[in-house]
Amino acid sequence: MAETTDGSTAGGRTALKVVTIVWLAGTGIHLLIWLIMCFATLSLHSPFFIWPLIGGAVIVVPWYLATRNRSSERIARG
Repeated sequence: MAETTDGSTAGGRTALKVVTIVWLAGTGIHLLIWLIMCFATLSLHSPFFIWPLIGGAVIVVPWYLATRNRSSERIARG
């Protein structure tokens, strides 16, 4: 894989960006559907948009932290 100037692999960073965009878009769609349901019925429904928000964070945040730590180690090694 090609390395970028910051020492991380380009493919890994691109995959992380794609997964993050898909996660945030999916969560946004769930939030929008929940808001429409609440306004249409004038009642507060259980916030089901929280589940994809938490599930995506469980995947994306450790991946980001692992990538960030790995790239700083490569920079330190030279």
